[in-house]
Amino acid sequence: MGNLITSVASYTGKQAEFQETFVLALAKTPLLAQLGFRIEQDIQSSKTFYKTGRLNKITKKAVDCNTGDTATGVAISSVVLSVTQMEAELSQCKAPFEASIYEAALKKGYDVYNLEGTQIQTLLLEVFGMAVADDLYRQIFLNDTTLTNSDYTAYDGVFKTLKAGALAGDGTVRVAASISDTDINQTNILTTLDAYVDAQNSVLKYNYTPDQKRMFVTDPIYRALEQKYTTLGNLESSKTELINGISTLKFRGIPVVNLLTIGDYILQDFNTTSPASSSVLDNRIILTNPLNHIIGTDLMTDTTSAEFWYERKDKKNYCRLNYRAGYKYIDGVENVIGGF
Repeated sequence: MGNLITSVASYTGKQAEFQETFVLALAKTPLLAQLGFRIEQDIQSSKTFYKTGRLNKITKKAVDCNTGDTATGVAISSVVLSVTQMEAELSQCKAPFEASIYEAALKKGYDVYNLEGTQIQTLLLEVFGMAVADDLYRQIFLNDTTLTNSDYTAYDGVFKTLKAGALAGDGTVRVAASISDTDINQTNILTTLDAYVDAQNSVLKYNYTPDQKRMFVTDPIYRALEQKYTTLGNLESSKTELINGISTLKFRGIPVVNLLTIGDYILQDFNTTSPASSSVLDNRIILTNPLNHIIGTDLMTDTTSAEFWYERKDKKNYCRLNYRAGYKYIDGVENVIGGF
């Protein structure tokens, strides 16, 4: 079957077919969707986001003669999100490619003997989309440009950026540099989580309702809270429905989102240290307004491209995707972190 693919099938981010099959599917991937982060999909190089200071104590008793402003002006500052060129390329010998695509195509109801149109290419886009979504999720959290592992050096991710912000005094509250297993045992788990709720800046504490916030935790912390609720007999009453119907726990009314595979990657890929951390423990907490965080890509522009072709000389099928990605948060006062 591979021999029939004799030309290059190319797609760019502006093509409707690419958007429907790849871009929208990626954005709706459960791992990314449950985060609730903003996804800006039209950044080719960088994009500036502006933020203003919050007005406070601006109302005074009226006077007979106007003396000017009753408060100082609103400070406007900016945050620049830059995206980095990413590339994914796969090559596959004809026989295994033929077997795998044949099987997947049958499940989709495709006519595997009729390659007219873009059915096979569409199927490959879906496969690529799932893989890129998994990679984007992993890199958004764990990337650190100072590392030597090329799987994580494209740009600085959530953990590295948040810790840097806390150390720079941008308003990000860092409760603890590390969270031990003792901190999350059945005796201490509720007290530990309460420390993060109590540490909220007044902006995060009072400007957002509990259900507008998210407490992102790695799997050991999520499981510890789940076990505690089970012991207390109120597990079901402590659940809430989130995006894509994912049932998750809540703490003090705040949805608690399990970061799932992130803890595994920390333990598997970092022998002596993990990004922006002083230990190999995978216990981490981020309490925040999810819309404060932005994932940037160029997936809806011409700079994104996907190509699929069969090379007769090598007897191989090739797939290549080029796109850009990056991460930034807007306001440090809306972040409370610990464990890194």
